[in-house]
Amino acid sequence: DELDFFCQQFDIQYHPVVIGSGSIFKEAPVSDRYPESIYYRLLAQNYLPNDLDRILYLDADILCINDLLPLYELPLGESLYAAASHAKLTEMTTVLNKVRLGNYESEGYFNSGVLLMNLRQLRNEVKEAEIAAFIKKNQLNLFLPDQDILNGLYGDRIIAIPDHIYNYDVRKNRTYETISLGEWRLDWVIEHTALL
Repeated sequence: DELDFFCQQFDIQYHPVVIGSGSIFKEAPVSDRYPESIYYRLLAQNYLPNDLDRILYLDADILCINDLLPLYELPLGESLYAAASHAKLTEMTTVLNKVRLGNYESEGYFNSGVLLMNLRQLRNEVKEAEIAAFIKKNQLNLFLPDQDILNGLYGDRIIAIPDHIYNYDVRKNRTYETISLGEWRLDWVIEHTALL
């Protein structure tokens, strides 16, 4: 099979995780763009081996161009996640999202495409019933569903990581350049940014 061949070529170990039927996400909003599987990261701690303390989740469209070890080794303490917020790019919508999702303590509105997950803390604190209740209560307010749930329930338990390093949005390169007063040009991005 192609996947096995690919893994062998790059000395990668592949361990598929199967999520059975009866998921709490059966009632969650889904569409072609947002299938049920987008929610699985919210309960990853329930499906991954117990000997894992942390994991770095990356969306399939993320491109890694530099070392991820500094991010992976980031001290999480009692925080549940570390994620980028694109706060400087979306400052106005951050306030609206806090009101919409009811999490006023959150430092920002975090992107769910790059998540350093504190599995030990998540196993102790995150409950399926709490997620299911949030989905039911906010079903009509979930525009970016998994991301909205993450922010609504746990936004105040997320360590903000710099998006220009760990979740650089290439569509906004001119904005990044402006914010940095011209410092974050292409050469800088190639040398310093880890994830695009």
